[in-house]
Amino acid sequence: MTTKTWLFLGLLLLSSSCASLLNDSTQTVHIFTNASTEIIHAGDTLCSNKRQTKIRVQRSAAPLQLTILSDSLSRPLTLAPKKSWAYWYNFITNAGVGVFVDRHSDKQFGYPRHIFVDVTKEEAAFSLYNTFDKRNNLFLHFSLPHLNHYHYHPPGESGPKNSIGFWGLQLGLDYYYHPNRYIQLTVATIADLFIPFPASINYEGEYESFGASFLNLSHHHQFGRFSIGYGLSYGRNRWARRYSKLSEEELAEPDYNPAERRYNTLGAVVPTYVQLGPKFHLGMVYRPTFWQFHSGTRQRYEHSISLDLAWKFQLTR
Repeated sequence: MTTKTWLFLGLLLLSSSCASLLNDSTQTVHIFTNASTEIIHAGDTLCSNKRQTKIRVQRSAAPLQLTILSDSLSRPLTLAPKKSWAYWYNFITNAGVGVFVDRHSDKQFGYPRHIFVDVTKEEAAFSLYNTFDKRNNLFLHFSLPHLNHYHYHPPGESGPKNSIGFWGLQLGLDYYYHPNRYIQLTVATIADLFIPFPASINYEGEYESFGASFLNLSHHHQFGRFSIGYGLSYGRNRWARRYSKLSEEELAEPDYNPAERRYNTLGAVVPTYVQLGPKFHLGMVYRPTFWQFHSGTRQRYEHSISLDLAWKFQLTR
C-alpha cells in the first residue's frame, strides 16, 4: 500500500464513530421474572409465561419506561441509559475522536441487556444478576477449566513438578436447599495443553505431561453475584516424562529416562465464582490434596488451580 493510502485509511479511522458504526438504532433487552407476568412497553403488552420476555427498544438518552403486571398489581419499572461499550471503544480505535462525532447520536447509549425482576416484592426493582429464591431447585453445572496450574510430587521422583496448561471439562449438579446456599457435586478432568484453542500438537524432544480427573463434593455460600464453596475432592493425578522425535543415538544416551505416574489423591476443593451473565459464571477452583495412594499411603501436599468458565442451567422450577 502507498503512503497516501495509509494516510487516507488513518484519517477515515480517526473521523469514524464506533457507536454509529457498530450499534444499531435499537437493542434487545431480556427480562427475567420469578412468576408469570405481563410487561407493557410503548403501549404493547407482552406475556412472560415462561418467566422470560425479550423486547426490542429504541436507543435513547431518555430512561426506558416499562410496566410490570402481576397478580392484578401494576408496577412501573425504569431503566436508565448508559454509554454503550462502542462509545468507550472510541478511545482505543481513534483516540477519542469518535466521541465528538457521537455527541448528538442516540446510538451512543444503551440499556442493560439482561435484567432480573422479583415480582414478589411490592416495588418493582431489577438486578443485573439472578437474585431469585432458588430454594429446592436443581441446576446443571457445565464448565471448561480453561487455564490450569499444577504443583505435583509424583511418587518416585525427586523434587516437585510444576506446569501450566489449557483445557478441561467439568459436569455437575447444584442443589439449593436455602435461598443463598447450595450443595454441588461435580466430576472433572483437566489437561495441560500448551495452546488455548483446540489443535493438533507436535512435540519434539523431552517434555512433561500433567493432568487429573476428580470427583468434588462441596458446600457453597452465595453473596449477591459472588459465591464461595468448600468441600472434599477425591482424584487421580497423572504425570509423565516423555520423549518425541529422538534419533537412535539420543535414545541410547544415559539421561533418556521416560516415566509415568498415575496415583489417587484425597484433599479439599475451594471453588469461587462471580456471575457475569444470566447463565455464565467465571470462577477459580483451588484443589489442594494432602494424601497420595500409590503403593501405600503417604502425606504430600499437591494442588491444581483452574480458571473456570461455567454455565448453569436450571433443571427444575
